[in-house]
Amino acid sequence: MELHETLEGGIEISVGDNHVLITGPLPPGFREALVARIAESTSDE
Repeated sequence: MELHETLEGGIEISVGDNHVLITGPLPPGFREALVARIAESTSDE
């Protein structure tokens, strides 16, 4: 399954079976928050 979405401000998100691609003018701290959230949701706890 593939999903492609364009958000306000020109941020584009593409999601596939083995990838997530986010492009555009991301707000400060967005990348760090996203990485932390992914790590939290995929932890072995």
